[in-house]
Amino acid sequence: MRIVVPVRSFDGGYRRLAGSLTAPERAELARRLTNHVISVASPYGSVIVVTPDETVATVAGELGAGVIEEPTARGLDSACDEGIRGAEQWMVIHGDLPCLRPSDVDRAVGSLRKGRPVIAPSHDGGTSLIGGFGSFQFAYGPGSFRRHLAKLPGAAVMIARGTLLDVDTAADVERLLA
Repeated sequence: MRIVVPVRSFDGGYRRLAGSLTAPERAELARRLTNHVISVASPYGSVIVVTPDETVATVAGELGAGVIEEPTARGLDSACDEGIRGAEQWMVIHGDLPCLRPSDVDRAVGSLRKGRPVIAPSHDGGTSLIGGFGSFQFAYGPGSFRRHLAKLPGAAVMIARGTLLDVDTAADVERLLA
């Protein structure tokens, strides 16, 4: 099982939080969330972080994850394409899921082992986790959950507990703290 965690950078992330957090605070948040996701996912498969950033690559390696270095940040769809290339069975988990639990990953892995694709929405209609087989055409952006669900073959299993909250905005940070 290949588990892909796309991470653009720690320093350049979370721009929408600029009014709430300083640049160093945003970088620390990004690092902590990525560490959390890698730590939760690692027992379930080979974690590969896809990133164009040397700092992210170093941290991922220190956590035992493999790294695919993108020469340039071409976007989330491209990073996910790189990450799953050549994998028979794969799962993409985004690095901004503070409530991700081992039981979420366990359920997703169990579904994939039974031959069923898996998907998890974020609270804003995006896609927090998606898993399948072979090649796949990613379609991230607003409302990506519905687009991805329509592209998955057969009946997909939906996971919606620790994957619902992804941290993108100041309101998401408030939800997390509540």
